[in-house]
Amino acid sequence: GNPGQSSRVQAVCDWFGPTDLAKLGSRRIRNWRTNPVTLLLGGQASEKLELAKLANPVTHVSKDDPPFLIMHGDRDRLVPLAQSQLLHDALTKAGVKSTFKIVKGGGHGFAGPEIDKTVREFFDKHLKGKTPATK
Repeated sequence: GNPGQSSRVQAVCDWFGPTDLAKLGSRRIRNWRTNPVTLLLGGQASEKLELAKLANPVTHVSKDDPPFLIMHGDRDRLVPLAQSQLLHDALTKAGVKSTFKIVKGGGHGFAGPEIDKTVREFFDKHLKGKTPATK
């Protein structure tokens, strides 16, 4: 690291990430042996509940977390929209600034000028202290 700069995370943009692995399950990927969650835990989440809990982002939410921008497509067939809602709810309950944007028609991945603008404005605000220009 750089002794003159903090290495603390100052802002987070989360796109459609799993947040509660036990609730995600292995049903979404045909071959559970290649499921990233199974590979991470060394077995299915239903069989490794304690490890799954330790790996869950929602388990580690605390009031000193940085601001979050959470984006999730309403047509995501891999990670349910409810996973992002869980994280947003946990963050706001802890008093962390969290913005939750549902991308209409978005699957497990999305792009476009509005998405880019939202992300850029979020990081400008939280990393540079800039606010978006108003029309």
